[in-house]
Amino acid sequence: MIRLFSFALFLVLNLALSQVTVAQAEGEGRVPEVLIVNVNEASAEEIAAKLVGVGLVKARAIIKYRDEFGPYEHIEQLSEVVGIGPKTLEENRERIKLAS
Repeated sequence: MIRLFSFALFLVLNLALSQVTVAQAEGEGRVPEVLIVNVNEASAEEIAAKLVGVGLVKARAIIKYRDEFGPYEHIEQLSEVVGIGPKTLEENRERIKLAS
């Protein structure tokens, strides 16, 4: 129950913060930092919250691949994850970070 509440609170705060940041960055034509996720370090919840068209099931698959094969070296490697196709990859290319 506490985990569910924590996840819900994370999503609400993330959404609220992203609205402010998105509004600020829209005029600049770039993805706001709050929507960028490091897929080599992020939790499934964070990946699902920040990537378009990626829910918890796909986010867990991203982490499973990372655990099995090591950190992603190229964004294109994400297309090897079941459920991540070319369209999902292109929609999220600017939101994905591989290193800190």
